Amino acid sequence: MDYKKFLDIVLNIGKEMLICGAEVSRVEDTITRICRAYNVDEVNVFTITSSIVITIKAEDEIYTQTKRIHNYKTNLDRLDKLNRLSREICRTTPPVTYIKEYYNTILESRTYSFLPVCGTYGLIALSLTIYFGGNIADGIVSGILGILMYLLIFKSEDIGANITLVTMAIAFIIGTLAVISVKLGFGNDLDNIVTGNIMLMIPGVAITNSLRDMISGDTMSGLLRFAESIIKAIAVAAGFVMATVYLGGFIL
Repeated sequence: MDYKKFLDIVLNIGKEMLICGAEVSRVEDTITRICRAYNVDEVNVFTITSSIVITIKAEDEIYTQTKRIHNYKTNLDRLDKLNRLSREICRTTPPVTYIKEYYNTILESRTYSFLPVCGTYGLIALSLTIYFGGNIADGIVSGILGILMYLLIFKSEDIGANITLVTMAIAFIIGTLAVISVKLGFGNDLDNIVTGNIMLMIPGVAITNSLRDMISGDTMSGLLRFAESIIKAIAVAAGFVMATVYLGGFIL
């Protein structure tokens, strides 16, 4: 068996799981179970939010590989498919070529198209604005801004810039448009419009996973993920605050 190719595909599965929103303990457990299903003598996996390192001992040889993770994109549907793949691997131990084909099929599989996701952003922003006390006009403005937010997020993925700066810039743009819409009379309550859009950018899954990591004993990974989440939350708040204060949106 070519353990180098085997390690490469196993690492790719773990990396994609981490990107899609899996907690560190799940990634390490999945990789360990897959390796042991192929009668590997010894497995050592080290995972943090930005890197995965695997060392295995098989047939009196030691193999080590690592993968660097640069960004995250929560995708629970893909995560579920990767979980099913890992279970099938442990149950049937197929050849590496089959695993690679199955993995590529998962990556190429269609999730939600652009328009439904765009509409969902708008609907969530509209609903949250009304939930927090805004009227219908505020909700409509918030919904339009929510759609625009997704367009900016979608376009920013091709830039490859620092995620914190991109998040702050998007928050600033949406905050600026919210202030302008209220000043022009399209909306009434700036606080509720801003709140409805802020909720779309809060990294809730990452914060939850960081706490789960720390509870399960992966303190380092949990703290790193928690710090990243807090920095992103601060960037969101800073972007909206700069826009509203600069344009006189709030009375301080």
